Amino acid sequence: VPAEAVSEEAGKRYLGFAHGTAGIGCFLLAAATVADRRDYTELAVEAGEHLVAHAVLVGEAAQWPAQATDPPTAPYWCHGSAGIGTFLVRLWRATGDDRFGDLARRATHAVVERASRAALTQCHGLAGNGDFLLDMAEATGETSYRTMAEHLARLVVAERAHRAGHVVFPNEYGDVSTSWSDGSAGILAFLLRIRHTEPRRWMI
Repeated sequence: VPAEAVSEEAGKRYLGFAHGTAGIGCFLLAAATVADRRDYTELAVEAGEHLVAHAVLVGEAAQWPAQATDPPTAPYWCHGSAGIGTFLVRLWRATGDDRFGDLARRATHAVVERASRAALTQCHGLAGNGDFLLDMAEATGETSYRTMAEHLARLVVAERAHRAGHVVFPNEYGDVSTSWSDGSAGILAFLLRIRHTEPRRWMI
């Protein structure tokens, strides 16, 4: 976040996808392909190296802090393992560097271990974690990752509620939202992808 930003976030250096290094790296990797720019790939690899350096290995799982100086955070898309793994699996496919692939695999352990305690949403919940697992299934060809994602989908569906004849999903506060990041739109996108094997939304 730029130091001159008028915000409590000013000067912070996040590692995750929504606010930090992983999202920037993923953009650079896509831009490298579109623009045929090797220097963009090199910058994406630098981002990957930064994430490798700050990975925290706990048993089989790879976790990351929100910032390098913090303790590991929850394994979600916005700041944690699901979002960072989303970038690293793409970087692995682009470069063939198994360090990135190994950490992406370890990130799947982090998202599955916390599944029973997670909210349902894309930003920090089961839908975003499930989309990462489907990315892994597509990238590796290993059906076990799809099986894991289907387990998360069943957990999501089990938490649905009925209001005025409609199916709704609670956000992390128990409210009903229709938004992408913390509501039904993002949850349903994941469930549709499970059902119809579609590409991940909002990714190049």
